[in-house]
Amino acid sequence: MKLSINAEHFCDRADGSKRPLETALKLCADAGFSNVDLLVPESEAEQTAEILETYALKVNQSHCPFNRYTKKDYALFAEDILSAVRSAHRLGSKILVVHGDEFDFSAEAYSEKAVLEFNYRLFSPAAELLDRFGMKLAFENVFPDMNVPRYCSTPEELLTLVGKFPKETVGICLDTGHAKVADDKHYLENIRSYADRVIATHMHDNYYGKDLHLFPFLGELDLAACVKILKEAGYAGEFTYEFVYDRIPDEFLPEVLHLLYRMGKFLTV
Repeated sequence: MKLSINAEHFCDRADGSKRPLETALKLCADAGFSNVDLLVPESEAEQTAEILETYALKVNQSHCPFNRYTKKDYALFAEDILSAVRSAHRLGSKILVVHGDEFDFSAEAYSEKAVLEFNYRLFSPAAELLDRFGMKLAFENVFPDMNVPRYCSTPEELLTLVGKFPKETVGICLDTGHAKVADDKHYLENIRSYADRVIATHMHDNYYGKDLHLFPFLGELDLAACVKILKEAGYAGEFTYEFVYDRIPDEFLPEVLHLLYRMGKFLTV
């Protein structure tokens, strides 16, 4: 199982400033990573693709923006999704990861049927365009939050949505942290229930029921067991880190990335 990492995260410095994306990509490549999870604005895709080539990096997957918190008009957000598809394609990405929990609460009453149809309508054009590009769409498992219903927080909901699309073009992105937050006691069983539909991953650790996006071994999550389940299900994709909250000073970042690479190799042997 090859390793990948969300490289753009490492543009964030400890002092709140930004490292150039090229610097973050080079650091990831120097640490041993040959794959990255990356999406940039469509206008920057051409230049970024050249940088990726410089450091012999491939984009194995891209994460589409999501609208649950920004609450952009959904007609405009639908255009953003297609722009993300085109950008991901130019970067050479194989998969676009999305959240299937979108819903316009201001426009219609929430129900399982309504939210299912809403996400099917919203993402069908993207799935069709991705298929034309030889790419795939991956719906990510999520977890309840904000005291508002959140579709795809259970395996049943996730599989129902994914099941409305052709298996050849649409699958699941396993987010290990989300799985554990959603159901701490049964997260491994839940992962096993849809592991045969997993085509992408977001691998990270957590504890105390919080979505912390920690490095491996800093929390309570059994990443080795998650990898074992995926291998048994025939998963052929990458082990892709997804980090969010840490901010590593320049002095330590090369060592941290080297350590993360070694940890990933250890977990996927």
